[in-house]
Amino acid sequence: MTTIYAAERLRSWLRILLAATSACLGLGLVMSFLVTGPVAQVATALVWTGLALLVLVPLLNVVSVFAEEWSAGRRAFAWAAAGVILLLITTTIYKLR
Repeated sequence: MTTIYAAERLRSWLRILLAATSACLGLGLVMSFLVTGPVAQVATALVWTGLALLVLVPLLNVVSVFAEEWSAGRRAFAWAAAGVILLLITTTIYKLR
């Protein structure tokens, strides 16, 4: 499997992941207004899952850009993407503390 093919495949999976993110956030928000009791925990879990996916999607998008730029020989753009990946990871770890 070539790197460009893998990047294209990752991009198509990212579209599906973005739709899942929207579904989790939307369904969780609607459920949080409509349900009570133990089912309310499901709504909370859906919202948190949607938020986690919302953080993951840009990271995976930049990873696909890095792979595509690296395989195309555009090293400056690949290193810029690597810097963005590092910045996203560092910021996420800092905010989780």
